[in-house]
Amino acid sequence: MWRFWTLSDGMQESYSYSLGLGAGGSVTIRHGAVGFMSVLDGYGVVRLPDANVPNGVNSFNRGRATLGENGCTWTVVNGNLMVYRDGRWAVRYQTPPGLRLIAAAPVGSRVIVLFSNALREYDPGGGTWRELRNRGNTRLGDFTAMTARAPDFWISGARGLARLKVAENGAPEWSEISGEVAGLSDFRDPVTGSDGELFAQARAAGGRMAVVRWSAKGLEKVYVSPDGAPRGWRGPDGSVWILEGASLFRLTEGGRAPVLRDGVLSGNVFDIYSEDGKAFWLAGSEGVARYGPLLWQAPEGLGGLDLPVHAAFEDRQGRLWFAATDYLLELEGAVWRRHRLPSGLRTHTTQIESLIESPNGRIVVKCLAQDQTHIMLEFDPRSGEFHPIHPPEGRQIVLMAPRKSGGLWTAAAVENVPGFRLEIYDGKGLTPFLDLGKEWGVGNLRSVIERSNGELWFGGINGGGLYRGGGLIHPFVKDLGYTDSGALTLYEMPDGTMLAGGRDSLFGWTGSSWKLLRGGLDRVRSLLLARDGVLWVASANGVHRLTGGNWIDHGWKRGCLRTSPAGFSRIAGGAFGRARRGAWRCTTRMPMWTLP
Repeated sequence: MWRFWTLSDGMQESYSYSLGLGAGGSVTIRHGAVGFMSVLDGYGVVRLPDANVPNGVNSFNRGRATLGENGCTWTVVNGNLMVYRDGRWAVRYQTPPGLRLIAAAPVGSRVIVLFSNALREYDPGGGTWRELRNRGNTRLGDFTAMTARAPDFWISGARGLARLKVAENGAPEWSEISGEVAGLSDFRDPVTGSDGELFAQARAAGGRMAVVRWSAKGLEKVYVSPDGAPRGWRGPDGSVWILEGASLFRLTEGGRAPVLRDGVLSGNVFDIYSEDGKAFWLAGSEGVARYGPLLWQAPEGLGGLDLPVHAAFEDRQGRLWFAATDYLLELEGAVWRRHRLPSGLRTHTTQIESLIESPNGRIVVKCLAQDQTHIMLEFDPRSGEFHPIHPPEGRQIVLMAPRKSGGLWTAAAVENVPGFRLEIYDGKGLTPFLDLGKEWGVGNLRSVIERSNGELWFGGINGGGLYRGGGLIHPFVKDLGYTDSGALTLYEMPDGTMLAGGRDSLFGWTGSSWKLLRGGLDRVRSLLLARDGVLWVASANGVHRLTGGNWIDHGWKRGCLRTSPAGFSRIAGGAFGRARRGAWRCTTRMPMWTLP
């Protein structure tokens, strides 16, 4: 859950004193006695000239620098308000002797500036100031620090804490709390938490330093140090993190849980910035670190399940069902149920449409026996029992797929006999529809789709076929632009466009030929057009989406994101199924995960 940045990642140097999160999620890092800042823009590291090169480094000359929405970067250097614009730094305000300028951060076209005795708003367009608060009309006393996550600004003072909410139009909203009743003073180092909470360092009774928390419940001490000056913040796991001297640990129900300080964490930590409790950043002598939730997460309630999950769908009652090798999983609301398959059977993990609702309200699941015999089961949610569906004439149901006019398609075959018989299952029995024998000729069947114009398309491990006008033709050939060796997945778009995914590539059917849409996918498993017009593609090397002409890849090895020119709710990766409330689910031949 850690990600580190150092000199080797392109930063000006590893030593990092402060960091500020700005527009678009950018992170501006100020280092030691060097002439450049480092900016993480989501794609790489960009170096930005610093305003000065000090002999020594401290909060007075190396405070946070923050990028604004208009592309300007604001910071405070030696008590002066400075802005970086059009490739150069300019002084916008020079603080007179006796007054300390502590911090500045942009919000929209304006800048919120904290002095030791006042909080003011600066308008760069007109060069004008507006006083928001001063030492005389708050209970905070002298101001000490500010952390910003526009439009919210959190301020600490000698006697309390405050929050300023800046609206684009309308009067700023101010709230504050005094530490006098709780016996707290000398507040510093504010760090935002979740649900509007704020953590800070403060002096408690007896002179000991404490981590305090301000929330809707008021002001409370979270941790009191026996002899140190601790800093605290909320982690994405919900626990409170404490940095105390050389110790880094989490406060849990079982007590202190130490955090290993290796890599970037092995050095001194100078700055802490929280993304409202969802993730946090650390800047220190050995580099910059970010701690956040993994891109892929096990859904809550499925702890300990480590089995391939390869198919998913939503039934008419809004329940979600998943084929999970040894189990049929059911999710009703927030409640998970695991239905164990009969002994000796497992779900067919290479087929993503092996889970379909029967017209009789039961759940049909495709299975394999230990001897690789194909078995089709119906699960009754009311009784919790599985019942086999037996095809006639000693056939085995090798594939099933939904049918537009009701029921489902099943493909039944006889071992060592070419071709298959396409049948209709109506919840009561099987009715033969089409026999394809030697004319099929492209290996095991992998996909069946019934188009809106009545055509039947078939995909196989070595090609595919199209049945219309009483005959079968083979459009999956190189002469028509289909350069892949198989047609593993078929999908019809709302406008009637046919898509086909093979072992490596995704193609679109123009009506007379194929057009290559994307390569390098490694066995396309499932396709889905979401309600927002984004095309999602699940394959063996991750989940991919096509939006606005751009491909965005969600790789599974490291939970990485890659964008190539040309969020999704819950994922189990490989087959998509529609879920409630506009979410989409996907399953793959690996345990199920959630993509935030």
